[in-house]
Amino acid sequence: MKIALCLFKYYPFGGLERDFLNIATALERCGHEIHIYTMKWQGDIPENFNVNLLKINGHSNHKRALSFSNHIKKIKLTKQYDVIIGFQRMAGLDFYFAADVCFARSAQQKHGFWYRLTPRYRHYLQLEKMLMQSAATILHLSPFEKRDYQYYYNVPDARFQALTANVRRNDKDKQQMQAIKNRVRQVLKVNPQEHMLLMVGSDYKRKGVARALHALAAQQSPQIKLFIAGKGKVKPMLKLTRSLGLNSQVIFLGARDDVADLMCAADVLLHLAHEETAGKVILEALTFGLPVLVTENCGYAFHVKNAQAGELIRQPAQQANLNQTLKQFLQADLSFYRTNALKYAANTDMYSMLEQIVQLVESRKPAAATCRVTQDSVVA
Repeated sequence: MKIALCLFKYYPFGGLERDFLNIATALERCGHEIHIYTMKWQGDIPENFNVNLLKINGHSNHKRALSFSNHIKKIKLTKQYDVIIGFQRMAGLDFYFAADVCFARSAQQKHGFWYRLTPRYRHYLQLEKMLMQSAATILHLSPFEKRDYQYYYNVPDARFQALTANVRRNDKDKQQMQAIKNRVRQVLKVNPQEHMLLMVGSDYKRKGVARALHALAAQQSPQIKLFIAGKGKVKPMLKLTRSLGLNSQVIFLGARDDVADLMCAADVLLHLAHEETAGKVILEALTFGLPVLVTENCGYAFHVKNAQAGELIRQPAQQANLNQTLKQFLQADLSFYRTNALKYAANTDMYSMLEQIVQLVESRKPAAATCRVTQDSVVA
């Protein structure tokens, strides 16, 4: 099959972008011809991918997004592709990978009346309406997104397809993880008596880094260190770190390709996002037996609850409650959470999303031969 995959921009360290690359790679390894449409590509282009860099005019992101959508709609009308998959809201799709929160709900909850008069609001709402009013299948990662889209757009059940997760299985035994832990903590200068907290993700504001800094300050303990991996606007967070007197306890690591090693070394994963459609890092933590403290609005937070592998911060999240929960969490027996996390990861399907998507795409072609996807397809 000839398949087009569309996203606004690609860079190597985003969660959505990793899912995109995994899906494209899995489809290509099953013998399908892959064509990518994007406005920007950062990093190496995999072999056998045909990447079309569209020159889209516009003085703002929302205008460029609408122009990009119009271009994909025109491509759809040419019928040159068997399937078109989109990773942002746009027209002309057969499948929409719903990694973003519902824009209508987010805009209503986060902004006031005047925001809804802006061109940005109108353009992005228009893109979402066009998508929801089309015939595209919505591949959703959490029940929250289906609920929101149905509430705002009355989308029928038949348009939705729930996806399993897509994480790499942890193939390391306890001895290997302990060796990695010792090595990483030595490099990062974390002694055995200290608690190592870890945050992973881009967009520090949305991921709740400020919440984590305030919670750390409330502990008033020099024996706790917080490591933050991922891209984001670091200057305002460094300013907040200094104002809270946490200079020696908070380390911004930047984008990393050794997150698995950091998870082996850490004592707790903090994921305190204000908005999070899924939160793949939450499941990755479970595979390494890493206890998780997470805000319950994250799409994958229910896995932590089901596994009894951490604690959920109830919504609406209050800083005082978060501070107290972190204190109690660090005083608890973390080995209980670690054991539960590893057991859950071993017995729960958090790994088959790629195979599921390949089967869905191939079902669009009569008598299509299905392809089995292996863990080799997964980008860590």
